[in-house]
Amino acid sequence: MAQDDFQPLSDQIEMTILTFISSVRSRTESEEISTRAAAWLMLEHYQFSMRNPSLLMRGAKMVETLRDQRATCVLMENYHEEKDHSQIYRRGLLEHRVYVEERVPFPATDQFLDSLMTLIESSPAHALGALYATESAALLEHQIFNELSRKLSSERHIQYESSVLAGFHGLHLAGVEEAHARELRAFLQQRHSELVPELLFDGARKAVESMNVWWKAMFARIQTM
Repeated sequence: MAQDDFQPLSDQIEMTILTFISSVRSRTESEEISTRAAAWLMLEHYQFSMRNPSLLMRGAKMVETLRDQRATCVLMENYHEEKDHSQIYRRGLLEHRVYVEERVPFPATDQFLDSLMTLIESSPAHALGALYATESAALLEHQIFNELSRKLSSERHIQYESSVLAGFHGLHLAGVEEAHARELRAFLQQRHSELVPELLFDGARKAVESMNVWWKAMFARIQTM
């Protein structure tokens, strides 16, 4: 393939991610989500916040074998930014009378998080593809949960703008998630002889499939609330 014919892999991955994001956004906008369901969704999203640092750390370890260390640096920077975020999230949930210790395990969430770790541990290419997908989708998730948190605040007579949850989601919406995805995208837009393009795309595709299965399971659950 000539240099002029080269299509950045991130463009292919981006289309897969955008299709997923569009479907979730459409579903959340068309469904009436009760206060109880909103609180339950937050507990499940909190599980991802708790596990995300370990996913990032494992991903960084997987790609540190590459000669080009930029991806390792990006993932470690992301890890250091995210490692304490679940503690902030927990305080915000407590402020809204959502208690993480009362959560009843939801198998779909555990399966989703376990599948991500398995994918990341498959190969450096799978790790980069999967983590690019989750970082890219994170902005959408914080938009959704910011809206749900605002609704919960109104129902429970809490001043949202000055709440911990508003600060937590605002931090991510102000550029944290976008920066994480942008830095990984810049890396993926270049040729890398050590990475098999098909495996990069496979990692992203399977991560999106896992996210899609997880969200479908959560939508099915909240319909009973």
